[in-house]
Amino acid sequence: MHKPSILFSLGLVAALTSGCTDPAPSSAGASGPLAGKPVVIILFDAFSAKHVSHLGYGKQTTPNLDQLAAEGTTFENAFSPTPYTLASIPSLLTGRLPDRHGVTQAEHILPEHEITLAELLAERNYQTFNALANIQGGALHKLEQGFEIYEELFRGSDDPKGAIDIVEPTAFPEVLERWQASRDVERPPLYYLHVLQPHMPYDPPTETLAGLVNPNYDGPFKDGITKEWMVDFTMKGGQAIIGEGPNRISKADARHVRGLYDGSIVECDRVLGEIVAGLKKSGVYDDALIIVTSDHGEAMWQHNVLGHSSTVFDEMMHVPLVVKLPKDMESPVKRVSNITSLMDIMPSICAWMDVPAPRDLDGEPFAQLINESPDEDRRLLMRTYHRDPVIASRSAKDKIISSPGGAGQPRNARHFDIAQDKAEKRGQKVLPETPEHALALQLEADFEALWALDAGTVTDQEQSAAEIKALAELGYTDNENVEAEPAQDPDK
Repeated sequence: MHKPSILFSLGLVAALTSGCTDPAPSSAGASGPLAGKPVVIILFDAFSAKHVSHLGYGKQTTPNLDQLAAEGTTFENAFSPTPYTLASIPSLLTGRLPDRHGVTQAEHILPEHEITLAELLAERNYQTFNALANIQGGALHKLEQGFEIYEELFRGSDDPKGAIDIVEPTAFPEVLERWQASRDVERPPLYYLHVLQPHMPYDPPTETLAGLVNPNYDGPFKDGITKEWMVDFTMKGGQAIIGEGPNRISKADARHVRGLYDGSIVECDRVLGEIVAGLKKSGVYDDALIIVTSDHGEAMWQHNVLGHSSTVFDEMMHVPLVVKLPKDMESPVKRVSNITSLMDIMPSICAWMDVPAPRDLDGEPFAQLINESPDEDRRLLMRTYHRDPVIASRSAKDKIISSPGGAGQPRNARHFDIAQDKAEKRGQKVLPETPEHALALQLEADFEALWALDAGTVTDQEQSAAEIKALAELGYTDNENVEAEPAQDPDK
């Protein structure tokens, strides 16, 4: 298996539905039940489904998301198409695999011929709004395509290359209120809100931490995670190993960091409540399609890794996905256990609007929400950010993970029985002449075909010093030297 020349990520290869094989959408209007209804997408960055209360987390972190799920549908097994932002956001917006749309590494931009959800709705007379707090999810990679109103909230000055700020979640209810006051009432809106938190650096308000951290903790993170620590963390390739000795953190430190992360989720959930209240006050809530999700998960040392990007284990891939339909499109189910992808959002909206979806989508409409039978045998392809990546194929019951074997060596594949090993701790080496071996060969063949597309479009714009600094302070790095050590449990 060759070493790909581009940086790629997690994806989904799925059988195309009949609605997704039509030509690219024309300017014809929509006629389905969602046509003309407000569409609201709220994305909280690096939000792991493992920390959502109604999905089984042992702490009360998400009361407002839980309430929205009770009024709509929650997808219990939703997965990001990649464990890092710059590739997952265009996959959400296009419904396509990262190496189909081509945004897979820092120098890539979304080609103009790609059709985004915003462009598709704009052609149906929607007024499209985007407020963004993560530099990786926007114009740096040409992801603003199709948005009529586009605001990079992190820009700290009028200079497009100037200082970049950390934007708190509290900025978003005010932005939405301003949009609703100024929008064209003759056109339905698409509101897309990309909140940075709970992404690193975890720095929630102190009042959110009650019951989540030890009040007597007096370690290096007692005042939160600093920018200096984030830069050092980035330079180490995302390393924060639990243990004794240099460049290690204690179990008490790790527990406190996890508490900070949970506190960030609590704050995000509180802001979600404010956003929902604003939608209700303006009269938009009842008629709106509201989707709350994340671009990827976040590891808390389940496999001795903090953060995201570098593995395909579920803690980095499993995301919350809650869908609240308009009041006249009552949801037929409250919980969906079948495996689902972020790339399903685009084709689902196409199905609800009864408009042709763009060609070659890798997502599928939410079967249960359009009264169809789901594909019980569906498998999702996954991949890390590395240039010679770890790749995976996941079904509802199992996962094949294939790792690089070194120079000139075959890849090493392991099989995980998810049904019996939800923590993915007991992977078995895949041996020839087994059903798992056939799955591993298919996985590698799928990625060979995807890499052969070589879809990456390289920007001719250099990153500014402020942008490079901001990326480092958010933990983004090209350092691929990930240290493999046995996982530590902060609670033991």
